[in-house]
Amino acid sequence: MILGPPGQSPQEKNGYDAIRIDLGAQKCQQNAALWPELLQDSGSQFILAQRLVCAQPSATHNMDSSHFKSLLRSFSHKSRTKKFQLFESVFRPRPEERVLDIGASGEVFLRYTFEDIYPYPSRIVAGGYAPVEVKSARRAYPEPTYTVFDGCSLPFPDKSFDIVFSNAVIEHILGPGRQQQFAQEVMRVGKSWFVTTPNYWYPFESHYHLPFIQFMPEGMRRRYNSLLGTHIPRGQTQELGLLSANGLCKLFPTSRIEKVRVTFWPETLVAYYLDPRRPAVNRES
Repeated sequence: MILGPPGQSPQEKNGYDAIRIDLGAQKCQQNAALWPELLQDSGSQFILAQRLVCAQPSATHNMDSSHFKSLLRSFSHKSRTKKFQLFESVFRPRPEERVLDIGASGEVFLRYTFEDIYPYPSRIVAGGYAPVEVKSARRAYPEPTYTVFDGCSLPFPDKSFDIVFSNAVIEHILGPGRQQQFAQEVMRVGKSWFVTTPNYWYPFESHYHLPFIQFMPEGMRRRYNSLLGTHIPRGQTQELGLLSANGLCKLFPTSRIEKVRVTFWPETLVAYYLDPRRPAVNRES
């Protein structure tokens, strides 16, 4: 069975990949029955171009899954490398500077996070909302100073840090006005800042590891993840406050918004601000 855009044959699908469903197994029959409903719910706005591999567990399937995860790790590493290169080119860190890292963890991005690349880790104050994450960061990276805090109400005086760094945190801050509070706190305690977040408009959603899922209503996201989920447990959803470039600019109106990409479209957005009173650095050194 082949599904394409509603009202078109596979030959007329204009570049959309057909979705091939092997109806040989009962599980696939159940999954296939949901696809017309999923496509109907999309209102033809987004057509899912994802191949379904419906077969009993096999060595080939495990190899495919392992290869997919390897590709994701490579993609993530390249993306973080570009972000860190941008950070270094903008700020050229100095040993006397005090830096705040909001969202430190010894479990997420372990062995390739800010504490791995910053040349003066003893000058970092790092932390976050979850004590278990902060504790794991302390075990993995003992040199910085650690504390538990709410990013929307930081326990630090105004302009007490030369740089505030936060990687992929703001999209997890939910609730009315809380992203605005987070942004205001970053700008209050930092003289300069560097805040990153996934791009809402990038078609592959980096938390679910699925295409287009961020554009769907909650019920449809749950069904889609039930069928094809590989990262978020199947049948569950994760609430996210993904931002576009315009949305990020509204939160950080004095910042420059950089679009970082390693593929065909920017995957990451960065809001950064360089304190004009900051001593000039030699960009060629």
